[in-house]
Amino acid sequence: MSDLIDAARTARPAEEVAKTVASYRSHYQALGAAASRDSQVRNVVDFYDLVTNFYEYGWGQSFHFAVRRRGDTLQEAIDRQEDWIAVETGMRAGIRALDLGCGVGGPMRHLARTTSAHITGVNLNKTQLERARARAASAGLASRIALVEADFSEMPLPNGTFDVVYAIEATCHAPDLRNVFAEAFRVLKPGGRFVGYEWCTTPAFDVANTAHVRAARDIEESNALPPLRPTAFVDDALRSCGFVLRECRDAAADCDPGTPWWRALNGEGGWRARARAPWVRALTSLLVPALEWARIAPRGASEVSALLNQAADAAVVGGQLGIFTPMYRWSAVKP
Repeated sequence: MSDLIDAARTARPAEEVAKTVASYRSHYQALGAAASRDSQVRNVVDFYDLVTNFYEYGWGQSFHFAVRRRGDTLQEAIDRQEDWIAVETGMRAGIRALDLGCGVGGPMRHLARTTSAHITGVNLNKTQLERARARAASAGLASRIALVEADFSEMPLPNGTFDVVYAIEATCHAPDLRNVFAEAFRVLKPGGRFVGYEWCTTPAFDVANTAHVRAARDIEESNALPPLRPTAFVDDALRSCGFVLRECRDAAADCDPGTPWWRALNGEGGWRARARAPWVRALTSLLVPALEWARIAPRGASEVSALLNQAADAAVVGGQLGIFTPMYRWSAVKP
């Protein structure tokens, strides 16, 4: 219960939570696809202030999905997802890497520890950066990790600085994906590698199918996303920025048929997974309003809990319909 209380308190001052949730919701009700870049950026910052505690409560410190194999735990799958980045790019001691949208730094710490590379993380959210910095120091990795508060569409970093740039399910928040990819191209050295995973609609998505459109919209509205882009858009955006493509494919296809990526949202995968089980999420949706009523949690916390339930349910529906993937994977080179 104490973990749930901490999650429900969010990272925003208590008196700001309800107002922030209302502002977040109105962003989609009033603006939707017409939202400006500045509005989208503010919305992403607000979103992660509201949900980061809940994410850590139910998922851990690596905020991403993973290819599942029969019999492995979610953490094993997450580690393997991050290890692919190291293998694909040749990360090792002496390599300088850039993490676009580093969150609270779970993948950064894993890769810095296993490869001895130096990794710079870029993120917009102050709370997440503070946690990433403190945890890097606690893990003895402060000398291998640097953190920059910035928009990855406009980074205060010199040209040709990095050997590797990677992004794990983060650039989906960008209003203009080409801007992000152009920035990655700019800060890479010639011959540098750019790899990542992107949230996309699949070729099965049908704009004339109301169930498909509703699922995509629910995913967008509950995850602080602009309109989801089709997988082919990623390929085109990379090429238009000057990258040479080595691989672009939906890694979700590699999941064991009995363990699809979205199964983690149904409560499978270890003790922490219980917080993601539908029945536990239903119970949480009752407990958080009670905590709010008792003034243990701030006003608005129940709306945050409802938002995350919407996010989980929508992702499962999108996965089951086959019209959404959170891991369209690319590997590209700057000539």
